[in-house]
Amino acid sequence: MPTVPPLPTYMHAVEYARLFLEMIDHIFPGQRYITLTENQCQMVRNATDNLLTVSKWRVESRLFSSTFGVQPPPPSPESLQKPYVRAW
Repeated sequence: MPTVPPLPTYMHAVEYARLFLEMIDHIFPGQRYITLTENQCQMVRNATDNLLTVSKWRVESRLFSSTFGVQPPPPSPESLQKPYVRAW
């Protein structure tokens, strides 16, 4: 059953705005939002969205591996001692 994404709330908007302003300071140090061109604003929006997307992927991949991931069995001592030789 697919999970339903949470509805955006006021707190989501506040956190996104905080991250957006931090990205402005990181990409264009010393500049304020009001002084950015439209292209610069788009760059910051893209960088903010990309950062959030990568973070979401990391969380989802950890959840997937902890839920469905199967660890391979440890190698046997015999396989570590024998060199791999192809038989043609």
